[in-house]
Parts: sequence; structure tokens; C-alpha cells
Amino acid sequence: MDDCSRDRTAEIVGRYAHAYPWIRLVRREREGCRQLGPGVVGAFNFGLAALGDAPFDVIAKLDCDLEFGADTFSAILAHFDDPRVGMASGTPY
Repeated sequence: MDDCSRDRTAEIVGRYAHAYPWIRLVRREREGCRQLGPGVVGAFNFGLAALGDAPFDVIAKLDCDLEFGADTFSAILAHFDDPRVGMASGTPY
């Protein structure tokens, strides 16, 4: 989901979309100035709506210019082995 930020999202996603056909870049024009709270939620919901009826097991929200360890997602997803867990997150440090 490219919301016209300056983090090179379109370039990065485009490179991976070329290699992996299940990746698709969705673009949303920015409306006004950048807003951290409502703007991020609006961009997320716009991307979610672009999925339509496509099935999914997990949705991740992250910035395209983040770097994290190879086991980050497996460590977060392991929390879902507990049926009481409905949402999990992590902070790299």
C-alpha cells in the first residue's frame, strides 16, 4: 500500500512484485498533509479494501523500509498457537 510517503514503497514493492506474482502494489493518493494516527489507519483500511473477497490468514502492517530479523514473523505468529490470541505485534530492537 503506497500512500505517497517518501520511504520508496513503490520502488521496493515493485521489485518484489516482479519476483513474486502474489504481491501487488496498491496506490492511494495522499489527501492533504501527512497524518500519523488517522492517516495510517486510513491507508491501512484502503489497502484492506483492495483485498476484496480474497482470503487471508494473517494481515501485517509494516513500513516498507523496515529491517528485521529472519525469525521475526515466525516469532510473532507463534503466539497464535494459543487460541486466546487474536492480535500480536512486535518491536525490533
